[in-house]
Amino acid sequence: MDIKIRTQKIFGDILWWAGVVGLLLLSQTGIESLLSLFTGTGLRIFINPDLLKNDPAILAAIVTPIRGITLLFSLFILSVPIFQSIRQSGMVRESRITYAHAAQALLLLFVLCLIFPPGQISGLAEEYANTSLIMFTKLSTVSYHRRFLMPAIAHILFMRGPLFFLIFSFICTLTLIFILRLWFESNQIRVSFWQLISLGTTSFIYFQIRTPGYPDVLISIFILLAFIFAGDTRSKLSLFVLSLASHEASLIIWFSLALTLFNAKGFIQFFVISGIYIFMLFALNDGIAGVLATRNLGEKSNLMWILDDPARALMGIVFSLKALWIMVIGAITYLLSKRRTKEAFQIIVILLSGILMIFMGVDTSRLFGWTFMAILISWKVLEHSEHNWKKIINIALIVNLLIPSVDVYMFGQPVIMSGFYQYIFSFFTNF
Repeated sequence: MDIKIRTQKIFGDILWWAGVVGLLLLSQTGIESLLSLFTGTGLRIFINPDLLKNDPAILAAIVTPIRGITLLFSLFILSVPIFQSIRQSGMVRESRITYAHAAQALLLLFVLCLIFPPGQISGLAEEYANTSLIMFTKLSTVSYHRRFLMPAIAHILFMRGPLFFLIFSFICTLTLIFILRLWFESNQIRVSFWQLISLGTTSFIYFQIRTPGYPDVLISIFILLAFIFAGDTRSKLSLFVLSLASHEASLIIWFSLALTLFNAKGFIQFFVISGIYIFMLFALNDGIAGVLATRNLGEKSNLMWILDDPARALMGIVFSLKALWIMVIGAITYLLSKRRTKEAFQIIVILLSGILMIFMGVDTSRLFGWTFMAILISWKVLEHSEHNWKKIINIALIVNLLIPSVDVYMFGQPVIMSGFYQYIFSFFTNF
């Protein structure tokens, strides 16, 4: 019996690691790379290279099914431990997830859409939307194929092209808000609707409404799931792999969360997956220079943009969390005063990862917003402390609601969100 169980475990491990490698490989290779694998290795005995060379359509017809099957296999294998973890969690077994949570999430999205008039698919989101149309079949290079998962899921669900990709993006945003609400429930924090509105005016939520179509929303969902349904290590590692397939920069944020999420054995596996991913990232994208080249804007690197205007970079960091910095600083100060240095260090590491994030692009406030777990962890610390921090929390949230949400880029002028905040800003500037 022990041999049978051990054999099943080994077989399950092999399947899971195959799913990990398969999804990461898909996220890092365009169709041309896979085709060269057929024509440049021993696999060419199965295909006539001359025929494929003369007929790209046949070439694509052979590789497309292979990529699609690999995607479905990988997603299924990685999803199994995630759904098992959710099903076995106390939230589900105790029936603490209710229709009221879903209704509140829907209402919150509606209110936030009144505060921030929803945007259209634009910028890189246009490329993601177009990619959802031709996923697996386009022969020319898709420049941001490293952000593979969101267009791939949209393609599978037939949410293809600009219009339906926009709808899919807002479905993802609604899911994010719903899971955010569950985070408060899972941590036994009573939260008012107006407090959720205030939280929604920070960059990690409002950006999804004003600039839909970016994969940030998936990464936020995966991170929250890892904290809410903190089951076995494999489910959290699966969420980590899904994040890597969504956006390469998620590696930075997950590294800052790894010490909190994983035990020693889990951290080793996390490190191995990171190593595999980094190897693929550099090996399949013309090395470090090829990876960094996609981040240059106006023939300047992100480092040069920040060095030329560090004050603007700081402005982006500040406006990303707005007045909720009060909660974050308060939690760190409280933890240090109680000599709970490990917990304080965890929050600080998340914030430091946000500073690294702003070197990944020129949209500073958006990228630093990926540190949203620093807000939530700080909120939890203050809520469950022996001191009464409720007044401080409420003051921070009220001030946060009144401070305009501002998109800060390393070029051009900072953008005050249109709608509610623009009216407030106009009123005071005209007064």
